[in-house]
Amino acid sequence: MNTSARFALPRIVLLSSHADNLRTHLAGHPHGHERAAAILFRRLQRSVHGLPDSDRYLSVDIVPFEEEWITSSSSTHVDFETKHLRDLFRRAADENLIFGFAHNHPGGDLEFSIKDDSNEEILVSALASRNGKESQLIAVLFAEGEWAARIRTGQAPTSPIGIRHLSVVGTGFKVYGTQPVNQDANDIFSRQMTAFGAPFTHVMQSLRFVVIGNGGTGSPTASLLVRSGAGEVILIDYDPLEKSNLNRVHGTRVKDVGKNKAEILADHLNEIELPCTVVAVKGMIDKDSTAIEALSSADVIFGCTDDYLGREVLNTALYFYLQPFIDVGLGGRVGEDHNGTMRLLNQKGRISCILPEQGKCLYCQRELREDWIEAQRVKRSNPAITKEELKERYLEGGAEEAPGVAPFTGCLANLGVVTLFELLVPHRRLPGELRADNIWVDFTNMEIKSNMPIDDKECSYCGVRRFLAASEKNGYLNRPALNSRGITK
Repeated sequence: MNTSARFALPRIVLLSSHADNLRTHLAGHPHGHERAAAILFRRLQRSVHGLPDSDRYLSVDIVPFEEEWITSSSSTHVDFETKHLRDLFRRAADENLIFGFAHNHPGGDLEFSIKDDSNEEILVSALASRNGKESQLIAVLFAEGEWAARIRTGQAPTSPIGIRHLSVVGTGFKVYGTQPVNQDANDIFSRQMTAFGAPFTHVMQSLRFVVIGNGGTGSPTASLLVRSGAGEVILIDYDPLEKSNLNRVHGTRVKDVGKNKAEILADHLNEIELPCTVVAVKGMIDKDSTAIEALSSADVIFGCTDDYLGREVLNTALYFYLQPFIDVGLGGRVGEDHNGTMRLLNQKGRISCILPEQGKCLYCQRELREDWIEAQRVKRSNPAITKEELKERYLEGGAEEAPGVAPFTGCLANLGVVTLFELLVPHRRLPGELRADNIWVDFTNMEIKSNMPIDDKECSYCGVRRFLAASEKNGYLNRPALNSRGITK
């Protein structure tokens, strides 16, 4: 279990396109002077039982300071008039966003200076005067190719608050500002540090993961995350353990049959006593507000569910909450061979890695269809409905299913966590015919391939990307049917 106070600190998320535009602007002064920009953030406050309250700030828009706003600048300072920021202050209040101030240090010092203190105190006081004492200012610094950040409040403008980390998510996934949080890590993860470096393990320690579905793929995925140095892992599953699950669900025993899968697995992983806190949420991701709050509090999503309704929520959430999404799926076919013997005819596994600004969504990968989702919704309300009755409604059940067997589900879990490693420390070279966002492993023919996605430039998810850090004023994921308790709109 982790007890470090750093886990209670806020996390800042910059969309990759925002970070790129900020770098270009900040480093673009013709004489090498400091430059500044405004960033507007959406704040997500979440509570997850067993973990520190989560505060994540997601970048929504950036506005470079115009030259006429600047009163003076040099390689060590930038001064400006706050009157030019009034419209941005008003927008922040009207849209319930948090105002951020970004600047650079051309000399390369990634430390906030005394001059930075002065500028931030002026800004947060102006904010508090316009928007109220509850106002917050997020200060972001770029130097030496790295990012740093801190927060000030209108109630205590002279006392900056540190952050847990700042991540840049969109076309890649990079985490800045992490520090070791457990002194035992060097001994426990020494071989991992040799392969990927000590900073990799510090990043893993700082990250919060969520694993949706804790069965044949989800349980080994969670175990691998804990054994790879994850700081926090949230397990979400509604289903009880059945006897037929025992052959592939890690951490389970015969006496656990009938208990909730997430709770069984959380107890098992916490008993290992590695420096990771694992908590369980018993709920359906498409129905329960506690499950959605837990999902949105995480830095990274692992989808290990065969539920189309749940998978559709995850496909939406990665854009709303700016999270890397690694989705793992297993399918296949059982039937008679040429001798009339029932056996496994085909078994394939898929790893989809989708980022908010890179990779095709599950709809465009042909892994989700509206009729599959509707068929599952109908079957939930009427479990006795037949395949013929579904066809009469022009509904199909989705991909063929084959029994999950531990070596196949475990292999996919390993490949899913390796995909995370690749995001954090790129180390592999894919041949030209493989796509990083969609990799299939054919276990029966021993082939690896990628499926070509639909090229839909108007796709709301991966085409126009209209859900990026979107408002939830109408409920979670902007769905009125879902309760918006705990959301800062």
